[in-house]
Amino acid sequence: MYFKSLINGMVDIPPIRPEVRESVLQLFQENGQEYIFDILKNVDAQYSERIHKNDKQRTIRALEVYYETGKKYSDYLSLSNNKNSINYVIIVLNIERKILYDRINQRVLNMIDNGLVEEVKKVLSLGYKKTDPGMKGIGYKEIIEYLEGSRSLDDAISEICKNSRRYAKRQLTWFRSVSEALWVDNLDQSKAVRQIKELLSGYFEEK
Repeated sequence: MYFKSLINGMVDIPPIRPEVRESVLQLFQENGQEYIFDILKNVDAQYSERIHKNDKQRTIRALEVYYETGKKYSDYLSLSNNKNSINYVIIVLNIERKILYDRINQRVLNMIDNGLVEEVKKVLSLGYKKTDPGMKGIGYKEIIEYLEGSRSLDDAISEICKNSRRYAKRQLTWFRSVSEALWVDNLDQSKAVRQIKELLSGYFEEK
């Protein structure tokens, strides 16, 4: 989503008043996700088909926009397409799957060695809850489960590795759908740098 916003332009939506945010949140708290998703289907069927029925954050956001502006969120999204006039090149660094996964696993171990558990403890001590959006990211949610006693540290580390590998796989799958993406083999870093320079040189010469 953020990548698309960068190349296609941000959605230009007016600020949402606090009372509108509160009213939508109250709808959710009193009636649940299924109820507010049904509302979204009625007011913006197109956007409801793009998100999962249990996606609370996006459902609430779309309803906030609708109640604030009277316009469908999907209409705002369509206005953002091809809004930017910047020139860009999409270069994807590719590497053999096994090597990528080995590096991901090592990165997770480095995170643990560098104090991930202590970091999560500190954030929780500041009053943040495990249900907060920022606490649901890969690494945090598994360590929180360890701190709650629902899994061992070794199991938490294994789960972080697995979820990180899955996330990397989804990223690669998404970039394969981008027709203009240029793929560069990153096994040999110096060779990859040279290839990127050649690609960029050729691209801007064509421009």
